[in-house]
Amino acid sequence: MSAVKCTVAVLTAWLLADRVLQSPEAFLAPYAALFIIGTTVRSSVSAAARQVTVVVLGVLVAALAAGTLPELAAIAGAVAVGTILGRSRWLAPDGMWVAITALLVVLYGSATNAALVLHRVLDVTVGVLVGVAVNALVLPPDQLSTARDLILQRAHELSTLLADLAHGLRSGRHDSDRGRQRCGICTSRPAPGLRCARAGKVCAATFVAPA
Repeated sequence: MSAVKCTVAVLTAWLLADRVLQSPEAFLAPYAALFIIGTTVRSSVSAAARQVTVVVLGVLVAALAAGTLPELAAIAGAVAVGTILGRSRWLAPDGMWVAITALLVVLYGSATNAALVLHRVLDVTVGVLVGVAVNALVLPPDQLSTARDLILQRAHELSTLLADLAHGLRSGRHDSDRGRQRCGICTSRPAPGLRCARAGKVCAATFVAPA
């Protein structure tokens, strides 16, 4: 499932950036889309916001460094400032990409080229939007199936337990042995209101009224 989603996201992002937008650096779109595919739709939305944020911050840091400092100082300053900004807990675990983006932009010599900078931000934005859309629409993950099955199982067990309790109350019999037999693990009758220490389930014997 993940392979299908990643393939669809990468191809879609590449076609949009290269054929539609005709971006000079279209590879950034599929690159960003690939990083967005997550286990849940919510996680992919959060990752998308972080990716766009770190790229924008990196580009801004690079433009500021390249426009005010000589080449070597610009590289050092971009990495230093990008690293400091990337340590923000709001950007974790993608904060390191602030410094990486700033460094690449400075090294490419395009930090002061407004058109290329705009294309970079646009490509990443297209990529993350495609990633979110694919994650939500193409075989969306179902994280509730396990919890749903567990709830249904516990509900069935509780229903059976209450039925036995009602039967015991109507008959007026103290059927603790039957309760221990249902538990299947208890070797002695537990104290009222406690759970079976081994089975982790409520023992029926604790709820049967004494005769």
